[in-house]
Amino acid sequence: MAHVGAGEVVLELGSGSGDVLAGVARERPDVRFVGIDLDQAMVEYAAATHAGPNVTFERRDLVTAPPELRAKLVFGIDVLHHVPRAETFVAAVARLLAAGGRWLAIEPDSRNPYIWLHQEQMRRAGLDEHHFRRGAFERAWEASGLELVERRTAFVVPGAVQRVPGLVARAERLLERVPGLAGSVVYVVAA
Repeated sequence: MAHVGAGEVVLELGSGSGDVLAGVARERPDVRFVGIDLDQAMVEYAAATHAGPNVTFERRDLVTAPPELRAKLVFGIDVLHHVPRAETFVAAVARLLAAGGRWLAIEPDSRNPYIWLHQEQMRRAGLDEHHFRRGAFERAWEASGLELVERRTAFVVPGAVQRVPGLVARAERLLERVPGLAGSVVYVVAA
């Protein structure tokens, strides 16, 4: 967030309950935060629970009804693996990025056997769950003129674990680089 200046916009894709966006917004009251999601009930909950002077939530489809803004930072957590057409979605986000803007995407890493199995179980149960298609998004970013600044894996310890002993946290930073151990893949893309 260091590259986001006062008065600039941060956009969360798939903001859900609004908890993440609200937490970030508390740290930067000088920045405008916008969360968008397709689920009306989630948007209503987020707005009722977290809306404030610098935080708003909207129900909108980014591709068919993009917000009228330029964001210095766009981020999404566990969103892209739900997107059926990478090229269209990436092009829509690229149009929203301000000059020098960044896009942070964190996705489940289906190279991890547990993640793969978990997503496969949900998919077979008829839920909107798919495996993240790294190549499709990397090609779409390139085709849209965006620059892949960073790609790494992270989070060996599941997010549900609230307290991690210091030794485990240090070990995680080493282990998350091993293919198949990390639970997420992290991308930073620049306009």
